[in-house]
Amino acid sequence: MADGSMNTSRIRKVTSRTFVLVLVFACIACVSAQSVVDYAAQKWVGQNFDQFVLRNGQPSRKFELKSGDVAYVWSSGTAFLSVPTTGIRNVYGNTVDSHGDGGGKIEIFCEMQIVTDRIGIIRELIILKDTIGLSSTSRCHEIL
Repeated sequence: MADGSMNTSRIRKVTSRTFVLVLVFACIACVSAQSVVDYAAQKWVGQNFDQFVLRNGQPSRKFELKSGDVAYVWSSGTAFLSVPTTGIRNVYGNTVDSHGDGGGKIEIFCEMQIVTDRIGIIRELIILKDTIGLSSTSRCHEIL
C-alpha cells in the first residue's frame, strides 16, 4: 500500500510541476495594456517626433492644441492574420461525411495618439486601438 501511495504522490508532484510550467509558458506571451503603454513611453517620450516618423511612418491626422502642443493620430496600417479552416471527417461504415469550418483572416493593427510640444518632442503616447499581434497579445508592442 505504501508503494501505491508513493506513486500517487509522485504523479501529483509531476502533474503540479507540469501545470505550473504550462501556466508560466502560456503567460510569457501575455502583454498587458499598461505594460505596452509603459514600454512605448519609455522608448519614445522625450524623443523627437521626426525620429518616430522615420522609423514607423507618418501620422494619419494632426491637431494643433490651444497650448501650442500638437496631437497626432498614427496607425500602423492593417496587417492580416490567417485563421486556418478546421476540418471534420466522420466515417459511418462505408459513408464519409467531411466539412470545414472557420478560416479567413483577422485584421491586426495599432493606433495611437502622440502629443508633442511646440518643437516636436514627444510628451505623451496614448494607445487608442490595439489588436492581437502576429506573435503576442499586442500589435502595438510588436511594432514599437
